[in-house]
Amino acid sequence: MEKKLEEFYRDNVPQKEICLYFNKKPGAISSKAIELGLTKKYIRKNNPNYKAPYQDYDWCYQNYIVQGKSLQVMADELHCQKRVVQKWCTDTFGLHRRSAAQYLALNPIQYQIIVAGTLGDGHISPRDLCYIESHSVDEKEYLFWKYEKLKNLCASAPTWYPEKQMTHLGGSYLCKPYYRYETRKINSLQSILEMSRSDRITKMSALGIGLYFLDDGSRTHSNWELCVAMLSATDKSWLLEKLSRQYGIHGHILKDERYVLFDSVSSNKVDDLILEFLPSDIDVVQKKIMKYRGAA
Repeated sequence: MEKKLEEFYRDNVPQKEICLYFNKKPGAISSKAIELGLTKKYIRKNNPNYKAPYQDYDWCYQNYIVQGKSLQVMADELHCQKRVVQKWCTDTFGLHRRSAAQYLALNPIQYQIIVAGTLGDGHISPRDLCYIESHSVDEKEYLFWKYEKLKNLCASAPTWYPEKQMTHLGGSYLCKPYYRYETRKINSLQSILEMSRSDRITKMSALGIGLYFLDDGSRTHSNWELCVAMLSATDKSWLLEKLSRQYGIHGHILKDERYVLFDSVSSNKVDDLILEFLPSDIDVVQKKIMKYRGAA
């Protein structure tokens, strides 16, 4: 009963409803609430000391800047009008979408997703300072796994794009259906944008390495093959040295220098590295790892 009474006070349920629920008189309810310290912990709206959540800077900052909620969503959660939240959030506290770019910071997992992504399937827009990534529909779960990790940095959920004919450099090709997400503007992305590829390789942890293989690698039976077409000769050498020194993963550049091939022992180490962070039932892991493990 005490737990339920605290829930009522936390949710600001009218005292009349509380009395009906417990079949108690107002005096008994108030006495119990005072005894439990609920009247101080949860100040009710009719109390002159009551302070709505939107009147608290930390609440506005956490919801609007960190979690990226819209003013309308915040208002809906508090059962009030959008303008009321806007008055405090933007007019009083000076929190705006344009200021969000200044305050948003990447946590370690988000940093690895973006650093590895800029070598793989994503890129940072120099003009908008947002991170953008796309994946085909057969890697939808993989894309949504990344999006969930970056969710507080994004203004909206991933968007699906249908199949369409594209023209590039005078040629025409069919672009298959894909999903795409992008973050909001984040000033701290500028430092990643300005990094050399060798510096990005240096910054990648085991998680980043695993994501890089999933983005740009393929596996046939016992061997991983990694596309490194965008890396210079120096970048490739540095990548192979890092993989060998830190993870015992050994590969060699093929005759077609756009690709690096890894031996079977090293390929198993790549598998283990990836499976340390990603669930085995996610589509890209099933496609690139599990079906070959099952066959073996």
